[in-house]
Amino acid sequence: MTDKTINIILKAADKASKTFDRIKKSSSGLSGELAKNKKEMRDLERAQTALVKIGKAEQYFNRLNEQIIRNSAATSRLTSEIDKTGVATKKQAAELKKLTREGERLNNEYEKQSAQLKRYKDHMEKVGVSGQNLEKEQAEIAARMQKTTAQIEKQSTALEKLEKRQQSRIKAAAIAGIASGVSSWTSSKAATMRQGAGHAINTAMSEEDAMQGLIRQVGILKNTDGSLNHAEIAKIRAEVQKLSGELPMATVEIMNMMTAGAKMNIPRQELAAYVTEAVKAANAFEAADPGALAEELGRIRQNFKLSKEAASELVNVMNYLDDNALVAGDQLISYMNEVSGSMGLAKMNEKHVAALGSALMSAGVDASTSAKAVGSLMTRLGTAPDMKPVREALKSIGIDAKSVQKGMVEDAQGTLEKIIAAVQQMPKEQQAGILKGLAGGEYNRVFAQLIANTELWREQIRLATSPDALGSLDKEFEIRVNAMSSKWQMFKNKLFNTESGFGRSMFSGLEYGMNVISGLLDKFNEWSAKNPEAAAKLGKIAFYATAAMTALAGLAAVIAAVAVPFAAARIAFGGFGMSILKVLGIALRFMTLNPIGLALTAIIGIIYLVYTNWDTLTAAFIRGWEWIKKTFAQNPILYALTGPIGAIVALATHWDRIKNALITGWGWIKKTFSGNNPIS
Repeated sequence: MTDKTINIILKAADKASKTFDRIKKSSSGLSGELAKNKKEMRDLERAQTALVKIGKAEQYFNRLNEQIIRNSAATSRLTSEIDKTGVATKKQAAELKKLTREGERLNNEYEKQSAQLKRYKDHMEKVGVSGQNLEKEQAEIAARMQKTTAQIEKQSTALEKLEKRQQSRIKAAAIAGIASGVSSWTSSKAATMRQGAGHAINTAMSEEDAMQGLIRQVGILKNTDGSLNHAEIAKIRAEVQKLSGELPMATVEIMNMMTAGAKMNIPRQELAAYVTEAVKAANAFEAADPGALAEELGRIRQNFKLSKEAASELVNVMNYLDDNALVAGDQLISYMNEVSGSMGLAKMNEKHVAALGSALMSAGVDASTSAKAVGSLMTRLGTAPDMKPVREALKSIGIDAKSVQKGMVEDAQGTLEKIIAAVQQMPKEQQAGILKGLAGGEYNRVFAQLIANTELWREQIRLATSPDALGSLDKEFEIRVNAMSSKWQMFKNKLFNTESGFGRSMFSGLEYGMNVISGLLDKFNEWSAKNPEAAAKLGKIAFYATAAMTALAGLAAVIAAVAVPFAAARIAFGGFGMSILKVLGIALRFMTLNPIGLALTAIIGIIYLVYTNWDTLTAAFIRGWEWIKKTFAQNPILYALTGPIGAIVALATHWDRIKNALITGWGWIKKTFSGNNPIS
């Protein structure tokens, strides 16, 4: 429905709401008068009660007054007798005590009764009664009560009528809400179902795409003839789903990390453990791309030819250095990756390689320069006898080149420590030249940092070989995995796994449907090419059908919008429109039974109302359209809105012609396609 149509409907509803506003104001006025009369009735009832009781109350009050006077006189006499003797006898004391208690009781009762009399008189004064002539005033109160009662009954009856009219408005609003919701409810449910199925299929396809990467890298997932090994694929999928419930990493990301490991020749049986270690490292190093990190760790393991256990220890060492030295974990991983290809001629433990890089980077050298400098040094020392600058530099510090070459393949760490210690003993002005001969290029500046701060290097070695380094990943991961964000990710993984499984179950049906539709499209394209005129006529019929459905949709919206104005008209003018409201009311009672009944009954009710009131509706459309044209023509902005509304009116007023055109078109379709069906 367009904004223009909505504006017209809202104006109609606004007119109806004015009637309801008048009802509301009338209701408020009646409620106020009724409350006022009820209050007056309560005052009269209290005054009547006071008139009945005040006589007895005054008599009792007078008796109390006499008793108080007698008690006071007796007390005075007894007090005078005691004063004469100066001392009260035992009998006199008891009598005085008794008189005193009785006097207190009488005084309290006197005050209580005095207050009661005042309340009675206050009630009487409120309604103008003096109490001088009880019989006359009681009769007057009775007459006033009878009159007030009649007013209360009259006002209550009027208020009940107004409340019933307000209930009519509420029912009409409910009818409008349900009628307008029928179409949106059914369409939204269908859309939800489509969206749910579509989302499941998309999820399954994203999982399938990730699995394709694994299939390319893991040989066992394919048979010898190149076909898929579905049994092994099911096993690795189960492993991935198990990991997704234990690791705070998305399922597809876990599959990508497993693919990266397989690419780095991690054995099939070790992939799950490798991914677990990589996820822990990604958490510790806060990796932006866990898949890339997994590939880098795999390359380090491959180049250093590490076992699963040794690779795990190295990752823990790099994490420990990240936590305790002036080096970032990602820089250290980048350094280890780059330097790993240059360590073939040197037998140095990977932990010592990491410590050397950590020392250089902690001293301010970047990862790439550190890797190139270390690689150059290791290569030159490993071929020391064959390189004149290296031989001369070693000779200047008193070390034989051949012994260095041998030391590099037996104990590169010890050999390097010996060379650095020897360079430190040389005069400072000679150290730069010696380092240039040993490392080559500009790398003398890099190792000058090491010469100047060997304690930093030794500290990195201590950290890298410390038992505390082992298990550092697990400690950090234990904290991470218990965070709510991790639990939420693992829960989402379970949802993803379930949804992707459901989506995969629909693949065969989806493929079948696509094949059928593709075949139909091919046949229709062939038919259209052979029968261009018939295809053009089919397009026209489709246009008329679409226009008719649009008209029906607009009509349903109109019915929903005018339900409230109908109720207002009934309140203002009596029974006008009652039959329509009754039909809608009966339909709505059935529609609430179940969703299918809701949709079917609404459609049937709308069709029935349109059919039985078509002439009235058509006349109303025409009158409304004339009013719209006349009113909107006075405003150039509003006049632009008449086009879309006029289209609906035109459809309504020319319905017979449209209907006949559709019937003729259907006959033509049956005749045309009876022996020339493009999809048969």
